[in-house]
Amino acid sequence: MTDSEVTAFLDRVEDLAPDLAVFLMDTELRMKDKVVPMFEHALTLRHAPPHAVERLERELFTVGERMYIVNAKESIGRNIGTVVGRFVQGLRGQ
Repeated sequence: MTDSEVTAFLDRVEDLAPDLAVFLMDTELRMKDKVVPMFEHALTLRHAPPHAVERLERELFTVGERMYIVNAKESIGRNIGTVVGRFVQGLRGQ
């Protein structure tokens, strides 16, 4: 994982403006140690003030209401299902 991969992901999100974006790392390692700080740094360079990276649960994180950072710990399917469910729940609350 490199800073350029995070930057490329954020560039695609900015260019394509999807309703939902998920950055999935196929790892069971902790995201808070390396990946989250990389996102926080990249977001600081892009936005003033930067968007906060917040933990949803375990190793699932959100950046705002439409971007999520997840890993494969326990189950990729469960993790994707959790963030999609959270996203849909947010749509219903609007």
